Amino acid sequence: MIIPKIVVKSWQIAEEEELFLRFLKHPEFPTHRQLILNIFPELAKELENAPDEKIAVRAFLIKFDRTHRKAITHIVHNNRSIVAKQSKKALRALGNAMEHKWLKPITYSVIPTILPFSPYGTNHFNFSIIGYILNKKQHDVLMVAVHEISHFIFFNLLKNIEQERKIELPKQVKHFLKEALTAAIFNEEPLKHILKIKEHKGNPEIQGLYVKWASPKPILLTDVIRGYYRRARKNKTPFTRLLAKLAVAGYKNQNAFIKKRALWDRYGQRILTEPRVRKQYSAPIIIKK
Repeated sequence: MIIPKIVVKSWQIAEEEELFLRFLKHPEFPTHRQLILNIFPELAKELENAPDEKIAVRAFLIKFDRTHRKAITHIVHNNRSIVAKQSKKALRALGNAMEHKWLKPITYSVIPTILPFSPYGTNHFNFSIIGYILNKKQHDVLMVAVHEISHFIFFNLLKNIEQERKIELPKQVKHFLKEALTAAIFNEEPLKHILKIKEHKGNPEIQGLYVKWASPKPILLTDVIRGYYRRARKNKTPFTRLLAKLAVAGYKNQNAFIKKRALWDRYGQRILTEPRVRKQYSAPIIIKK
C-alpha cells in the first residue's frame, strides 16, 4: 500500500500575509474577520486607522515574528517530529477507514499559521499554532493532518459519484457532509485508537446540526452518519456506496443545508453561546427521500 508523505513547512511572513489579507475579507467566510481580530486586538487597533490594510498586516506580522520567533521555531520542530514518527501508521488507518488506496506517491504539505483556523488547498493545508504561542495549548498536528487529508479523499470519491449520478452538490452541502463524515469516522476504529480519541465532536458548525433522517427524533448529522458507517462496516458495504447515499440525500435536501450555512455565516460562533440563535440553528433538517 502506497502511503503518502506529510511535510511540515516553516512559518513564512509572506505566506501568512497573503492568508491574513484573504480571510480578513473573504466573501465565503464573513465571520472569519472578527475571529481574527478577536485573537489579535492589537491588529484590530492598527486596522482602524490604516489607509492600507496590507501595510498594517505586514507590520503586525513582522512584530509578531520578532516577539514569538522562539515559540514558532519550537512548535514547528515538534510538529515535524510527531509527523515523522506517527504519520505513516495514521494514514494507513485513514486509508482503511475510507477504503481508499493512493495509486501513486504523494506529498501533503502542512503550513503553520497563526490564524485561529486551518485553511486548506490542493494537497496542502494550514495548521494553526496560535494556541501554543499564546497559552501553550496546541491542537494535535497528526489529528489535524488526518482530518484534512480525509477531506481530500472525500472530494476525490465524491467527484466520481457526482459524475455517475449526474448530480452536482452545492459547496454548502459538501462542507457539512465532509465535516460530519470525518467526525463520524474519527469516533470509530481504527482511527479512534490510533489518534487517541475519546470523543470527537468535529468542527463547531456541525455540533448543533440536527436532522430527522429515517427517524422521528432529531439526531446530530454526525451521529446519523456514524450509525450508517457502523452498519456499512458490519455488512461489508463498500464505503463508496455509503458516500453515494449521503451525496444523494444532500442533493435532494440541498436547500435546507444552504439555509443552515447562511445562518452560520450570519451568526458564526454566536450560535454556540446564544440560546435564541442556537435554537434556530438546531431546528432539525427533515431529510426527504
